[in-house]
Amino acid sequence: MSHITTAKLKVEFKDRNLLIKALQKFGEAITANAEVRDYYGRKAKVDIALRFRDGTQQIGFVYDSETKSYMFKGDTYGVYRVLQEIQKEYVKLAVSQALARRGYVVREQKSGVLVGVKA
Repeated sequence: MSHITTAKLKVEFKDRNLLIKALQKFGEAITANAEVRDYYGRKAKVDIALRFRDGTQQIGFVYDSETKSYMFKGDTYGVYRVLQEIQKEYVKLAVSQALARRGYVVREQKSGVLVGVKA
């Protein structure tokens, strides 16, 4: 049954800008007056929404002040794989950013492995 759920994922999305950047790989990230809908058209407000490129579905993220991170909010039907990919992209961006702060030049190999070379 289609319904909107709020769920904590394995990866904690602490950095709003990195989350938005990760989402942009999969579609349009919406940050103003954002909302998501389930299959039946029921709406829920979110802090950040992702509209997939094909326009078929939207998922969102809400800020949890207790954990100081963003949690998934949306219709879970059919989005399990993309949620995994969003988490991978976010981690890749976070690791790249951390390495760059320490003076490494980061490249990505074909297998998706990040390589840091001291500048």
